[in-house]
Amino acid sequence: RYESCYRYDSFSAKDGSVVIAAANDKLWQLVCQTIGQPELANDVRFDTNAKRVNRHAEIKPIIEHWTRQHCIDDIVSNMLDAGVPASPINTIDRLVNDPHIAVAREMFVDLEHPKAGPMKLTGAHIKLTGTPASLRTPAPLLGQHNQEIFGGLLGMAAESIKELQKEGIV
Repeated sequence: RYESCYRYDSFSAKDGSVVIAAANDKLWQLVCQTIGQPELANDVRFDTNAKRVNRHAEIKPIIEHWTRQHCIDDIVSNMLDAGVPASPINTIDRLVNDPHIAVAREMFVDLEHPKAGPMKLTGAHIKLTGTPASLRTPAPLLGQHNQEIFGGLLGMAAESIKELQKEGIV
């Protein structure tokens, strides 16, 4: 049975949203210290995980009162420094500018399209050490490789390919 809980949740920040996880008593104590309310860790309403699960509706606004006063990156940094799992909820603009995702993982690649001009494409999402993948060309134009496919791979004569094109088959 699933229950709404405060083991982890999303919280509003000044500039977006974050996820903070406190799945046990030690993490809950660290959250309380980080938000400047260490007394909450010993509050009889919240002193066990089961109580926190049952009183989630009371806990969320307490934490969110703190998170709404801070920016995403500061919240995540403070929580991680304290040992509490936390993460931004990335919007597209944050995602494409994230140095780990955009640069280190090469998830966004700039390429030149023959008709559309410069464009940003998503990079290869699977990373293999021995056989690294890379994007070298944008998607082909309709029929761009007909000669290579039909002529090279299938061995069709150029005239046969032109006839198929004239008939609208390829």
